[in-house]
Amino acid sequence: MTAHEIIKTGFGLMYENSEADVKAARFSRDVLNILIAECFDAENNSRADDDRLTTVPFIYSSTDTVPYNDHLCRVALPYGIAWKYAEENLNQYQAEWYRAKYEEARRIAGGAKWLV
Repeated sequence: MTAHEIIKTGFGLMYENSEADVKAARFSRDVLNILIAECFDAENNSRADDDRLTTVPFIYSSTDTVPYNDHLCRVALPYGIAWKYAEENLNQYQAEWYRAKYEEARRIAGGAKWLV
């Protein structure tokens, strides 16, 4: 998915239009880059050993593709965008709900990390 599609989906969860909120549109790519970094281990846990990423991807443009698995791109990252937007708008109850959904989706997408 592209950065724009992920951001648009995250705003859609809240019945918001990412293009209508100029402030949010300006910072949403930066927020997405933070979420991508947070999801890096989950993404690598979902990959075969020979297919692991060596560096955290960085999104420069809204047309850039996020090279993560479908569950992270379609569920976790949009919930993360909604979480940060709700937090910015001082809606703590809604922010906590979206954060819980983000954390759960990130955990499911990455599987368990076993320590030996």
